[in-house]
Amino acid sequence: MPSGTLDYLDRSTYSHRIAQLAHHFPGTNRPGKMQMMVIRGRRYLFQRVFDDDSWNWLRSRGEILDVTDPTSPRVVNQNGFHGFSINLAWHAPSSRWVLMESMTTFGDPARWAPGLRGVRFIDVSNPTQTHEISRYSTDGGDPTRIWQGGSGTHRDFWDGGRYAYLGAAGEDSYFPERSSSAAAYSRSLQVLDLLEIETPRPVGQWWVRGQKRDESAERAQWRSAEDPEAYDNFHGPAYVPRRIERGGRYGYGGWGSFGVLVHDLSEPSSPELIGRWDTPEYVPGPMMPHHTVDVTRLDRGFVITSPESMRTECQEAWHETYLLDVSDPTNIRTISVLPKPTPPPQAPYESYCQKRGRFGPHNAPHAKAPGTAHPDFTFYTYFNGGLQAFDVSDPKDPTITGWFVPAQGGTLDVPASYERSADSVFVEWDRKLIWLGTNNGLYLLSSEDLGEPVLEALEVSEWSLDGLNAGHP
Repeated sequence: MPSGTLDYLDRSTYSHRIAQLAHHFPGTNRPGKMQMMVIRGRRYLFQRVFDDDSWNWLRSRGEILDVTDPTSPRVVNQNGFHGFSINLAWHAPSSRWVLMESMTTFGDPARWAPGLRGVRFIDVSNPTQTHEISRYSTDGGDPTRIWQGGSGTHRDFWDGGRYAYLGAAGEDSYFPERSSSAAAYSRSLQVLDLLEIETPRPVGQWWVRGQKRDESAERAQWRSAEDPEAYDNFHGPAYVPRRIERGGRYGYGGWGSFGVLVHDLSEPSSPELIGRWDTPEYVPGPMMPHHTVDVTRLDRGFVITSPESMRTECQEAWHETYLLDVSDPTNIRTISVLPKPTPPPQAPYESYCQKRGRFGPHNAPHAKAPGTAHPDFTFYTYFNGGLQAFDVSDPKDPTITGWFVPAQGGTLDVPASYERSADSVFVEWDRKLIWLGTNNGLYLLSSEDLGEPVLEALEVSEWSLDGLNAGHP
């Protein structure tokens, strides 16, 4: 551990230009990704929560909250879905709100639970009584089988349109991932056709040559070939900011040690790699170099690619978060990097590496949300570094404008209970509200960068992506 590492968890809260409006469910583990739907003016927030501090997703549940009054959320369904990674959208062909949930497995296959390894589609139009529409196994077989191939799917993208884009290890033929979940299989890009959502149909697949076991010659050419801890994996998802059926074309994905990959998906049955970017030098170790690509400022010609730390107390190399010029996706260029957060002056440590837990970026606000993403300001969770606010009005010179570092939850003798303290963030851009999922409950925040928050019910006049949720009730 670094010199000066704390021998206790920091229960203090620090903030600068980000205000705490409410703290819901304090003391509970609520790190899960969030999605939102609106029905007749009422807003519902979906989040995966854990019933203990073990971070065992098999002991977690999908909770649905009515957050129309964000200061007083009401639980309308304690167990409305099952998957950890979720995508929620209005499905116009069937006139219903549908949740696509991702089912995966981690770690030693001998300990995997039976059941679905793939995605499940759930009708959530009545959030108090959700029910399954269909399911799809990423190995292509019968999704009702007790034991299925591969390791399922982790981070996916679907906006209610015809196609869904999965980060899937659908077969046992994939090379085992070599990072922290060493026995899981390396994930690839898989495209589903949902023209008939009752019967999802695979139409396309793409992988980096070498990801399959029998591709050893290609694997030997990877620059990570000699790194036993490399994250040789498509973390996902491939964000497709405009539907193919609405004239869209490109998908942008974080592919771990393979870099940022851009695919032409205009022919979904044959994804074509057209752009690839990575750092000039390879940095070995367990950290995930490319976790997620934020595409919400494509109209300004750039994306942001962030890594994910994998070990506590900075026991790994640091990876930067890059702003990339993708105005020509076949020739991606570096613009700048986000500044590295430092602790507030009143904190009892000089570096977040001295604070217990992981430190580094994890999640940006999801691309699908009410309103329009602010063109100049964004947020990232940094685990023990809390939520950090960034001004990207000048992409060549981004700056930190504020932070909210919540009190750490968990107990010191259970590292899994505290290592991911600030995990996920969701922004209602129209109401200027920030939801922060942590291991110490769910925080409602506002930022001076966004302006005065709206704490009353508000009709959604637009959504953050082209055509998203058009026609919803």
